[in-house]
Amino acid sequence: MRLRVLRQKRQMTLDALAAQTDLDKSYISRVELGKKSPSLATLMRLSSALGVSVSELFGGSVGSEDIQVVRAGERVTVTPTGSGAPHLEALGIKSDKLSTFVLHPQASTCDQVAVWGKSGQSGRFRARLAPSSWAKACLNTAFRSGAMESDAQRAEPSPRYARVLSATPGAGRLRPSGALGRRAALAPPAGRDMQKRVTQRDVAARAGVSQAAVSRVMAEHGYVAEDVRARIMEAAAALGYRPDPVARTLITGRSNIVAVVVGNVVNPFFPVALSALTEALRQEDREVLLFNAAPGQNIDDLIPGVLRYKVAGIIVMTVALGSRAAELCADAGVPYVLFHRYAEQGGAFAVACDSGAGGREAARHLVATGCRTMAYVGGLEDSSPNRDRANGFIAGLREAGLAPVEHLNGAFTYDWGREAINGLLYRHPDLDAVFCGDDAIACGVVDALRYDLGRKVPDEVSVIGFDDVPQANWAAYRLTTVRQPLEAMIAQTLTLLKHPEDEARKLHLLPGEMIIRATTRR
Repeated sequence: MRLRVLRQKRQMTLDALAAQTDLDKSYISRVELGKKSPSLATLMRLSSALGVSVSELFGGSVGSEDIQVVRAGERVTVTPTGSGAPHLEALGIKSDKLSTFVLHPQASTCDQVAVWGKSGQSGRFRARLAPSSWAKACLNTAFRSGAMESDAQRAEPSPRYARVLSATPGAGRLRPSGALGRRAALAPPAGRDMQKRVTQRDVAARAGVSQAAVSRVMAEHGYVAEDVRARIMEAAAALGYRPDPVARTLITGRSNIVAVVVGNVVNPFFPVALSALTEALRQEDREVLLFNAAPGQNIDDLIPGVLRYKVAGIIVMTVALGSRAAELCADAGVPYVLFHRYAEQGGAFAVACDSGAGGREAARHLVATGCRTMAYVGGLEDSSPNRDRANGFIAGLREAGLAPVEHLNGAFTYDWGREAINGLLYRHPDLDAVFCGDDAIACGVVDALRYDLGRKVPDEVSVIGFDDVPQANWAAYRLTTVRQPLEAMIAQTLTLLKHPEDEARKLHLLPGEMIIRATTRR
């Protein structure tokens, strides 16, 4: 392997390389000495830090004058020439042994040839998968020199001796030295296209720009002039280039994954919101990793596990972000946004519906339709949406010189709605309107009024919900409710994740919309 040669050429110390790759210095030293076989993921880290491709770690500036190529059927034997040996040694290539290669008929590059070494005195061959920079260099030079000139001259190898190396990262473990590999796998059927994987170097060459410019465009990080960006994107499209998410994660320490933390997937609003959020993220070529916080679980205990996935950002729904979790995210440089709720302290970005304004609109609508004896049935007492909706409703009634006869908190569930209205009507038989903390509660209230208590909705009791989930428009309910601006909330959340440094304002409250249906008077 040319790791030491390339590192010294770039005047990079072992300490510097270890810091860039997050690898142990002694481990890198053992790799350089051929005493350790690195995985493909490790090779990608090393090649990225050195600014070369993985194959260049095994390549070498070996010329045709340095080696002698002898071909016999499907086998090619390469030995160093007398004048070439010193040059090879200077390159750090151990060339004291013969190297014998078994060709596949379709092979056109060294990445598609199986490398074999003699085993003892029997003359049998055993597989050695890309065993050394010497082997790689010899193969490259042999191809360039025409020693492997035509498919017709190549004998079809037996499956026992043939293997085509995959060009796909992660397809196997690339071992640079030693007796590597057991049995050679079956070669692919003749005629299969073995196209070289398109890299950022290819895109840069076609666009006439540096690889660094291509990297900035693909990572969406750093300044690139618009005309240069356009040329790069055109070249990438023409070559069919797509960024490798595994390589990007190894290089940047960040993936394209956004973690979404939820705490109540049963409530009908959150599956709708989660589906829309997931689709919006996928439109931006991002993936979603879902974490469901158990009831009562402290999110401070959950966030460290989330950060281990090197996520690009975190969206927290239904649960509050504690101060310790916020510090962990900040230390890791991971942007996070509270969705649908906000925290009173901590300074986190938050995007939510303006629940206070929605509560005032609900009160005004009920007053305008002639209701006078009203109550609020809410969910969790300490949740910001519940608190704001109740306060907004009370403020709206105060404008008309009224006050709610009761203000109840419980849970954002259908069952709580049925339970709450039974008690309310027992204590306040003249009750004529109920504003509910969400649609699930409202549906429970409507069903209890109709089927448990024999009251007519809305002639005797009007009901308003909040969220406008799909069930609210079912024929059985036709619920009047306040619709959350879900699309606008998601768009604002993604903007904050991508460009948190551009936004000084932390709390973003977006106005909802009153949807009047059949559970309130006209």
